[in-house]
Amino acid sequence: MVKQAPLKTRLSYWFDNFMSRGLWAKIGFLALVTIVFIIIMGAIAALAYGDGEQMLPWVWWKTVMTSLGKNTPGQNDGPPVYIALMIIAMIYGMFFSSMLIGFIAGSIRDKVNSLAKGTGNVVESNHIIILGFNETTYVLLGELIEANRNMPKTQVVVVLDETSKEDMDDAIAARFSKQSDHPRTRIVCRKGSIYDLASLERCSIATCRSVIVGASSDFETIKAIMACAYLLNSSDASPEAFAVAVIHEEDSVAAAEIAGHDGREGDRLELLPLQEILARIIVHTSRQPGLSRVFDELFNFKGNEVYTIDAANVPSALHGRTLREINLQLKDSIAIGVFDQEHGIVLANPNEVILEKGQSLIVVAEDDHGIHLVSEPIVPKELGVNRNSPLATMRCLVFGGQPILNDMLIEYARYLQPGSTVTVVTEEARLRRPIRHATQEALDKASVTLCMKSVSEISREEVFAVLDEARPDSVVVLSNHASSTPDAEDAKTIALVLYLRDYRDLRGAAFGITSEMCLGKNREIAANTGSDDFIIGKHLSGLLMAQIALDRNVRSFFECLLSPEGFEVYMKPARNYVPMDCDIDLFSVIDIVAARGEMLIGIQQRSGTIFREPQINPPKFVNGSLKNYRFGPLDRLVLLSEEAYDKVETA
Repeated sequence: MVKQAPLKTRLSYWFDNFMSRGLWAKIGFLALVTIVFIIIMGAIAALAYGDGEQMLPWVWWKTVMTSLGKNTPGQNDGPPVYIALMIIAMIYGMFFSSMLIGFIAGSIRDKVNSLAKGTGNVVESNHIIILGFNETTYVLLGELIEANRNMPKTQVVVVLDETSKEDMDDAIAARFSKQSDHPRTRIVCRKGSIYDLASLERCSIATCRSVIVGASSDFETIKAIMACAYLLNSSDASPEAFAVAVIHEEDSVAAAEIAGHDGREGDRLELLPLQEILARIIVHTSRQPGLSRVFDELFNFKGNEVYTIDAANVPSALHGRTLREINLQLKDSIAIGVFDQEHGIVLANPNEVILEKGQSLIVVAEDDHGIHLVSEPIVPKELGVNRNSPLATMRCLVFGGQPILNDMLIEYARYLQPGSTVTVVTEEARLRRPIRHATQEALDKASVTLCMKSVSEISREEVFAVLDEARPDSVVVLSNHASSTPDAEDAKTIALVLYLRDYRDLRGAAFGITSEMCLGKNREIAANTGSDDFIIGKHLSGLLMAQIALDRNVRSFFECLLSPEGFEVYMKPARNYVPMDCDIDLFSVIDIVAARGEMLIGIQQRSGTIFREPQINPPKFVNGSLKNYRFGPLDRLVLLSEEAYDKVETA
């Protein structure tokens, strides 16, 4: 025989279960009890009068009024039994009122506490959700705030993390201290697990614009991708909503892709393999010093960036024209490609790409508020210079044997000329990940020599000895993220950069330095004391994710830009295209470059011994008149081109 729990225990359990229900459930139950009470009390009171059938409606009404406190039973109201029953009804009315007020007050208190703790529901649509709160979150918020400055309505960004709402609010307020810092962006913080379905539903993921997965580790990212894929593929979710995520380790990419598809139809995930992207950018920058600043300008929302102008907003006057012809009509932007659903993004020879009706136009512009045309197409000057830079071998020196090294060597094999060398210097006798057989095959096929060298420590004497032996044209410094804290690793990087600069000054060497760093604050310190290139993987991933979260088509553009096939970013000598020390307008420069099958997107001019910051989409007019530029022998043009070097005859 099953022994029942004591009555007190059962009543306590029932009461706890009742109090855990919602406000309307409590009020409904209380109303039901009250109705039953009034019916019973009214019936007994009517019988006390001796004429139940006639008195029942009146007594019920008196009972209701007494229960609600609208009537106080007196000595002349009826028989003693009736008066006693009304006193009981009055006491019950006091109980009913206090319970009702308690339920409402408790519900309000719970709601306020929920909002304070960040566990309340988000009632928004077309918002962006950021999963995770870490250093990358500040980059994301900064970019989204900048992108929303010219929006007509306030945009909402929801941040979800297990950090308390108060701590997140305080940290964000400290970083973006004034309301004027984000006048068109409202940031809402919520506490919860980034891969918990209930937490994601509280953020209204079904009605969001996009989800940015900014977890600290690949394992957490994969779990968050699985949860997002499940909810975004549900019938309630917006058909346009998607997630964008970064995977740091190459070994985790395949698992993340499988998690994102979730075995269902529809592609809801934009996945960025950071190690591969970072390797390409580091290699490109090491071969072209200053290129990291161009990527920063293109990838962030400050200044000019890449926009897709929807087909409905493209002026009909541009239909049927090549990109070269279109750029002679654009007043404050530069056309670099076209887009449609059938062909995707087309970046190709501007003399051959034609904008058809129904296609979107890809431009480099300051904002996405449409494009402006000059009244009449500009007639360019015919001042083109056809020179080429000779194809040359390079001696590349890499400090560090991190997992990214294999991807970097593959990129070097694609771009370095036969006879080039890559020397890898590491403090470890054995690499954390040995050079893969496929990597060595790619280097051998490209006739690029790989030299491995280990040193006891990275000291000034060791660095000088390595440089004396290698005589590099470019130096890359990699961070070992797994070895110590970010600050400690950046300290090692900065020390090594200082040794390299010291050697360069003492020996009169001319190599460029490209360094990978962990924290933005340390990058600013190092960058302010020199003109070398500093790249931060987390910063870069934040820029890319913010761009893609606002415009999914941009992903294809970045993929084209960083792919070894097709058009890529190059910085080439201005003297190969335009005459020196001669005034020339930007329309003419754009047309001169287009005549050689390339596209101009910016310039970088030199001031004394220092290069100025690259100008992406430089101004074409000043005070309503054409602005003229004068280029020196060391100035450079920022181009989209298929080749690093020109293939025309030397003039």
